[in-house]
Amino acid sequence: MTNNYIFVVFSFLFGLCIGSFLNAVIFRLPRKVSLSASRSHCPSCDKLIYWYENIPVISYLFLRGRCSGCKTKISAQYPLVEMTVGLFAALITPTSFTTNALWSYFFFLTVFASFLAIVIIDLRHKLIPNGINAYLFIVLFLTVVLMKPWPFWVSGLAIGALIPISVTYFFYLLKGQIGLGGGDIKLWAVLG
Repeated sequence: MTNNYIFVVFSFLFGLCIGSFLNAVIFRLPRKVSLSASRSHCPSCDKLIYWYENIPVISYLFLRGRCSGCKTKISAQYPLVEMTVGLFAALITPTSFTTNALWSYFFFLTVFASFLAIVIIDLRHKLIPNGINAYLFIVLFLTVVLMKPWPFWVSGLAIGALIPISVTYFFYLLKGQIGLGGGDIKLWAVLG
């Protein structure tokens, strides 16, 4: 039983790290900033964020929610996203380490994190980045191909794309404006 708690704690810490990276995705993707080209920095004063200022949740508390350089307030979104992903990861900790259990863990964690990023980015910027749609497509495609025969996923992809395209087209005919953006249509296709 003690081992189960150790795995849950490890999973929680892993989720915190995924949440920290997710914050970078949420901030950088809509602004078309590379995820790998530059180190994290304060958007107000451009001060580089040192590794000890980038520890999930703890650094936010230690810095009292402010940049160590210019003292600009840091959004509470950062620790909230980290805690949300950490708690979700802890809740879905696998009870065994079989290939199926580990794939399911990865699948649910990555889909949850992707949708959390989509919701926050869409609320703030009214867009769904192609990068997240592409990532979700790869993960979902691999999962479905491994689990279902090919006619199933081909028809799902077609239905997932055709329904929102049809809705958008009819909305355009009725109102003269586009109702769903390209990111929404791609997301529906991925989900199909």
